[in-house]
Amino acid sequence: MNNYKRIKIILSYCIDWFIGGILTGLPAVLFFAKFCEKKKEFKTLLELEAYGHAKWVAIFVGILCILIGLIYYVYYPVKKHKGQSFGKRIMNVKLKNTDDTEITYKKLFFREFIIMSVLLGMYLPGTYFMEILSILTRFAFRSIYVYLWGGLFLVNTYLFIFSTKKRMIQDFLCGTKIETM
Repeated sequence: MNNYKRIKIILSYCIDWFIGGILTGLPAVLFFAKFCEKKKEFKTLLELEAYGHAKWVAIFVGILCILIGLIYYVYYPVKKHKGQSFGKRIMNVKLKNTDDTEITYKKLFFREFIIMSVLLGMYLPGTYFMEILSILTRFAFRSIYVYLWGGLFLVNTYLFIFSTKKRMIQDFLCGTKIETM
């Protein structure tokens, strides 16, 4: 894979991270702006309880954020563009199974939400999932996830730069590949 193709793939991830992050976080930001102190900025769902809201409110807002993230990262690419998220579509990059068949909802859910968002921390739905777990259990998952996500990011970067097929953790675990068109 030449450097031009690598740059297209990296830019597609950056576009999806940016746009998907804005859309995913929108319910939390809007709720915080409407129902919390105007002078404060929103950082985490955990702050909602500190501002006097019930635990279930923070969980509900977090679930809304995750659902919007799933629409952007899973539903839209499969339903509208056969494996192309908005960023991949702009950069002419496509996600496929390694046997060149089209990606399914189930596989894209596993790849984008379970692996890339929750396990690797690449997309914001994983952060909201971790915050909901923290609210439910009163355990600071962020302290563990920061190190886990950082280490796995380095492994993914290594695989993308040095492996011959440029497949990363999510590709190996899901049997997918990214092609440039």
